[in-house]
Order: sequence, then structure tokens, then C-alpha cells
Amino acid sequence: MTISGPAGSVPPPSPVRRIWREAVTGDRIFLAWLVAAALALVLVLVVAYSPIYLYFFVWTLGVGIPLFLYRDRVRAFVLQLPGPPPLRFLALGALMVLSEETLAALVNSMKEGFTLGLWFQRIPQFWLFNLLVFLPLFLGWYLVSHRWNYTLHEAIYLAGVVGVYSEHILPYWITDPLVAAIFTPVEIATYAVIALPAFLSVPWPAPGARSLPTWARYLLILLVPVLFAGLGAFAAETLRASVPGWFPPRSEIP
Repeated sequence: MTISGPAGSVPPPSPVRRIWREAVTGDRIFLAWLVAAALALVLVLVVAYSPIYLYFFVWTLGVGIPLFLYRDRVRAFVLQLPGPPPLRFLALGALMVLSEETLAALVNSMKEGFTLGLWFQRIPQFWLFNLLVFLPLFLGWYLVSHRWNYTLHEAIYLAGVVGVYSEHILPYWITDPLVAAIFTPVEIATYAVIALPAFLSVPWPAPGARSLPTWARYLLILLVPVLFAGLGAFAAETLRASVPGWFPPRSEIP
């Protein structure tokens, strides 16, 4: 054992070691699954390079790992932000969506044949489409979690599950289970990263939140935000039909 500092003192464990030590069995299984998915994507990049896969390493891991490791500091920061909790929650959600979609616009423009002008053209297009979809999703998350009794641990995983549905991974469990096995933990982690700062800005469980059976709570936090996001997607598609130039081409967002 390495001893440093005053006699008999032991340096604190690294954030990674501390989180692994504190993780429950389910968390460890998911982390192992995510690592296996990352290794599989490395092989995919070696065999058949596509800039789309870089998104996972830059956003889900590059942003997600430090955000997760230092989430206590992030929580302390976001709790000090001004404004009522609902607006703070939505503002943090919007900020993460804008950040994530700037990267998404980059990797998609690389797929099209990157130029700086094309990237700058795609950024506001990706912003508009995804704000119309994600802001109602965040509103649904806030309303459900404010009314019923959830822990942060539950909510962040369930937010990730929304990503598996929204990114159309579920059908692959029937048609191509290997693809599903790789991208299910990736999408769970990706949506968890997008949601985490907003989720850290409110208390869990919410003061005065009501209790429900676990199955009912989980169903509500999955269905209600997705229905809200569906309304946003309908608005986006309606606007897209009138002014298609405001949105990415359907080859990028069908």
C-alpha cells in the first residue's frame, strides 16, 4: 500500500475505483456491457470506418465519463444556478441537447463529405429538430418525477431506456441481436449523459412526491415523456413539410 502525506494517511481512492466499489451488481453488469460494446465498436472502426461511430467515443465516453465521475461537483454547481427548478431543469436539458447536436452535426457532415460551411449549415438544422423533440421529453421527465417517487438511480437508467426506443434499437433484438447487444448499452449511456445535468439540478425523490407500485412508476416515466416527445416530433415534421431547409436532410434524420 502506498502511503503519502502525514504519517499513517492513505490517499483517497481514484474516482473510478470509488465508483466501482460503491456500485451495486446491476451497475457493474451494465458497465461491463458498455465496455464490451466499446471494444466491439473499436473493431467495427478498424474493419469498416464510419465517422458516425466516433460520436460514441467523443460524446458518450468523452463527455459522459468525466460528467459521471465528477457528478457531485456538477450537482453542486447546477443547484446554485438561478431560476425556478422547472426552468433550470429545461435550460440544462436544452444546453446538453445543443452541445450533443453540435457534435452530431459534425459527424453527420463528415459522412456527407465534410466542409466547414456544411457543418455550420447542419448545426442549426440539428438544433431545431432536436429541441422540438427533446424539450417536451425533458418536460415530461420533470412533470412525472416531480409528482411521483423516484430515485436518481432509477430515473437516469429509465431515461437511458428511452434512448433504446427513440433510436429504434428494439427491433434489432429480433432482426440482428448482435447489433442490438452492442447499441443498447450505448444508447442507454448516451441518453443518460444528455439527461444527467438536468436530473442533478433537482432533488430525488421530489419533496411531496407520491408513492406508486414500482411497475406503475416505471411505466409512467417511460410513457409520458415519450408521448410528449411524440408531440414535439409531430410539430417538427409539420414544420419540416413547410420549410424543409430548416431541417437536416432525411438521409441524416429520416
